[in-house]
Amino acid sequence: MMDATKALMLTPADGPALSAVAELVAAAVNRREALGLAGPLTAGEYRAHLERLLELAAAGDAGLGVVTDAQGVVLGTAQWTRSPYRTRRVLAEIDRVCVAPHARGFGVGRILVELAVADAADHGVEVLGLEVRGNNHGALALYERCGFRRTGLIPNAVAEDLDRYDVVLMHRELPRPHGLRLVGSEPIGSGSSTPRRAG
Repeated sequence: MMDATKALMLTPADGPALSAVAELVAAAVNRREALGLAGPLTAGEYRAHLERLLELAAAGDAGLGVVTDAQGVVLGTAQWTRSPYRTRRVLAEIDRVCVAPHARGFGVGRILVELAVADAADHGVEVLGLEVRGNNHGALALYERCGFRRTGLIPNAVAEDLDRYDVVLMHRELPRPHGLRLVGSEPIGSGSSTPRRAG
């Protein structure tokens, strides 16, 4: 773990940190790291995305976190976004977990994931999901250490030139309000139906 790191959620008032996040992510994308974005990407283009994300954050529907060093230099970033579906307001996705190359191996990624998890939980998220490229074994191990579990796989759905990679689906349960009825896939309640017999 690096000394004197600080983890915080950003607001529009954090302009310099926002620019640093944009530069960090754009550089990672242009190195062809697995962040779900295609390059080339400029910091200015990604800064525009971050400004829209912070508008959602102001409404409680997203969050943008960073870890900085003692001098305030951004070492890494992560974000979460709530599902836009009205029936899935308790579901959100964490993504763009990105750590500067010189800061890797010191626990920054884990701090970022836990920061995003805590912020999402504070905003009523009950299930936090994510997607990982199948060949990104370091990220898979990180998320598993942070309590995420694999819940599915979309085979060969990521295209990089002539290569195709799996999408690994993962999720983590967050605290839920008392008194809920967790029905799962039982054929009861609104929108339910029973299986039809083959005939």
